[in-house]
Amino acid sequence: MDSIDANIMEISSQIIQLENLEMENGVLTPEQYLELLCLYLRLDRIMDAKFMWKRVPASMKTPESLLHRVWVLTVFILKKQNSKFLSACQELLKSSTIPPSISSHISVVYQRVLSSTVDSIRSSYSSISLEKLSTLLSLAPNEAVIVMRGWILSSDGLYLTEPTNTEALPNRAGLGQASVPGSLRLECPLCSFHTTDAIGLRHHAWREHLPDDSATPITFQSRIILCCECGAATTDASSLQDHYSIVHGIDDPDVS
Repeated sequence: MDSIDANIMEISSQIIQLENLEMENGVLTPEQYLELLCLYLRLDRIMDAKFMWKRVPASMKTPESLLHRVWVLTVFILKKQNSKFLSACQELLKSSTIPPSISSHISVVYQRVLSSTVDSIRSSYSSISLEKLSTLLSLAPNEAVIVMRGWILSSDGLYLTEPTNTEALPNRAGLGQASVPGSLRLECPLCSFHTTDAIGLRHHAWREHLPDDSATPITFQSRIILCCECGAATTDASSLQDHYSIVHGIDDPDVS
C-alpha cells in the first residue's frame, strides 16, 4: 500500500468516525462539521458535503463563520465555477485565524482544482491570451505562465500557445479580433493536426487530404460545434462542455 492510498484510508476513517458521532448525538459542533466538510472536500465527495450542509443547524450557518466560508467554496465546486473557487480560496488561505489542519485541507483541495482547471484549459484551447489565462486561474500573469508548463509565450508577451501547435497561433491582430472569449480546438478527423482557425483547418484539408491529382475520391467531413453564448467553435464536444464551465460558468447542478 502506497502513501496516497494510506492517506485516503485515514481520511475515510476520520469521516466515518464523525458521521457515527453525528448519528449518536444527533448533531455535531461547528468545529466538527467544519472538519467533516473539509474531509469530504479532500476526497472530492461533493454530494456528501451538500447533504451534510442540509443537516447543519441554521444557527451554525452565520455568514461570518469559517464553516460558512468553506461552504461557499464548496458551492463554487458544485457549480464548477473554478475561477471563483480559486480566487476565494486564495483569500481564505491568507487569513491568520484558520486552524492549521483546516488550512492544510483547503490547500490540498486548492491544488487539485487548480490542476484540473489547467488540464481543462490545455484540452480546450490551442492558444489563449495571457490576460484570459490569468483570469481563469486567478493568478498573476507570471504565475499563470509557470503553471502552463511547456506552453510558448508570444514575442509580444500577450499570448500563450501549446508547443505542438505554434504554427496555428494567429497574429496579434487576428487574436484581437477573435478574443470572444478564447479559442477552442478544431481537430482534423483524418490526422493529429489541430488549430483554432476554421480557415486554417480547410487549408490543411485541401493541402494534406484532398490532392487534385487523386484518382480515388476522398471524403473529408468535420462536425463543428458552436458555443451558443459566444460563438466559439470546436470539433470536440467535451472541450465545449469545459468551455461552458470555465468561460461562462454554466453547468449543473443549480446549487444555492
